[in-house]
Amino acid sequence: MIEQLIEKKDLRKYHLIKLLEMDPFLSKSKSFIKDEFKLSEYLLRVTIDRLQEDCCEFGITEEFKITEDDSIISIEELGGVTSNFFLKKYLQKSIGVKMLLQILMGKFDSAPEFASTHFTSNSIVYKWLDKVQESLKPLDLELVKKKGSYSIAGNERTVRLLGVNLLHRTDLAGSLFSEQMLIRATHIVDIIERNYKPMRPSHKNRIINYVLIALSSDKSTRKLSRRIKEKLMKSETFKELKQLLLANGIKKLCQENELNEFIGILILNEALPEQAAEELVNEEIQSDLIELFIEKLFQSFPQIYTSSLKKEITNRMARIHFNAIFSGKFLLFENIFDLSYFQENYQVVFDFCRSFIATQKKAKNLFVQVHAVYLYYHYLLMLVNCLSPEMLQSAINITIDFSFGEEYNLFIKRSIKNICSHLNLDFQPTLMKNTDVLLTDSNNLDNSKLNSTLVIYWLEPPRAIDWFNFVNILIKKRRSFD
Repeated sequence: MIEQLIEKKDLRKYHLIKLLEMDPFLSKSKSFIKDEFKLSEYLLRVTIDRLQEDCCEFGITEEFKITEDDSIISIEELGGVTSNFFLKKYLQKSIGVKMLLQILMGKFDSAPEFASTHFTSNSIVYKWLDKVQESLKPLDLELVKKKGSYSIAGNERTVRLLGVNLLHRTDLAGSLFSEQMLIRATHIVDIIERNYKPMRPSHKNRIINYVLIALSSDKSTRKLSRRIKEKLMKSETFKELKQLLLANGIKKLCQENELNEFIGILILNEALPEQAAEELVNEEIQSDLIELFIEKLFQSFPQIYTSSLKKEITNRMARIHFNAIFSGKFLLFENIFDLSYFQENYQVVFDFCRSFIATQKKAKNLFVQVHAVYLYYHYLLMLVNCLSPEMLQSAINITIDFSFGEEYNLFIKRSIKNICSHLNLDFQPTLMKNTDVLLTDSNNLDNSKLNSTLVIYWLEPPRAIDWFNFVNILIKKRRSFD
C-alpha cells in the first residue's frame, strides 16, 4: 500500500529489481519482463538506463550492478544493497511521502505553500493529495481540510503507527524534528533500554520514532482511547515505567492513556523482559482460537506432544494475537514476503497453517478474517521455530562417497549439515538398502546394488550450481515422503 506514494517511474524500477532478485540466478529474459510488466522495448530500455543512473547517484556501483545482453537482464547484489535500499531511496524522494509526513506532524499549512517550497505546481500537489487520500482509506483514515490546512481524521493509534512506519522506512526524522527533540526522544529510549533489556537496532529506531510522534501530538484533535485494562494498571511494569518516566521529567508519556499505548509499543517491539511481557499480554486473548489451534496441531502430529511445547505455543500465540489486536488495520502496511521458501522447505507446517486459517475463515471467525494474512505468516514462523524437522519428518538417508577419501567426505558432510539442517538428513557410512541418496564423483557404480537409490554426481569442489541442484533434489525427495 505504501508503494502508492512512489513516483510511477521509480516504482517501475523497484518492481524490476524485486523480480530479478527473486530469481535464483538473479536474471530474467527481456521478453518475460516485458510481458510481466506490460512494457514496450523503449520503456524497458529507459527503465534500465535510469536504474544505472540511480546506482551512480546513490554511490552503489560496487555493491549493485544491473547488466544485460541481447536477451537477458541480470543484477549482481554483493551483500550491501537489496531492493529495500532502493525502496527507501524512492520513498525519500517521493512528494507524496513528504506531504503525508508533514500532514502527520501538523506541518502542512497549504497546498500552494508546499508547492512553492518543493518547486512544483499546485496541480501536482493536488494530484498527490488525492493519492494520499486513497492510500489512507484502507486504514479507515481520512484527509480533512479546514481553513486551507490539512489533517488526518481517524484512530490516533493507527495514525501514530503510520507515522512510525514512514519514519522508519524513510529515515527522515532528522528533517522533520529539531535536534533537541531528536536528542530527547533518544534519551528517553536509552533510559528504558538501560533499565530493561538491550533492544535490536530496528526496534529501537521504531520506539524513538514513536516517542517523537507522541511528544508532538499535543495539537492533535485526535485522542487516544481511555479504555485501560485494570490488570495493566495494577501491573508492576506499569508502575515501574511510570516512576521511571516521572523521575526523568517525561510527564507527557505518564498520562494513563499515553502510558498504556507506550507499553503496547514496547511489547510490540520486544523491548520488555520476557516475564514482564507475559504478565501484560493477556493469555486469554482469543483463548478459544489458541486452544483449537493446539488441539488440531497435536491431532495432526501426535508424536510432537509435550506439555512444555503446549505452553510455549500458547504463550507465543498470545503474543501474536496481542500484536494483531494492538496494530489493528495498520497491519495492512506490513511487509508481505514471499513464502515459497517455506512452502518448499517446510511443506507439512506450511500446509497445516494454510488449512487452519482457511477453515477458520470459512467458519466466519471474525478475528481470523480480519487478520488472516498476519496470522498465517506468524503461525507459520512460530511452528518453524518451535518444531524441529525430526519431530515432523522421516529422515532422508544419504551416503557420501568421493574419491578424495574420508577427510573430503567429512568436509562435504559438515557443509551439507550447515546448509540443509531443516531437512532431517541421516548420513550413512556406506551404501545400504534403505539409502535414499548417494552423493559421489564416481561413474563406476554397480547398478545392481543401487536399488532405488538416487545418485547425484558432483565435481570437486562443488560449484554453486551443484549445491543449487542438490538442495532442489532433496526438497523433491522430501515431498515424495510427505
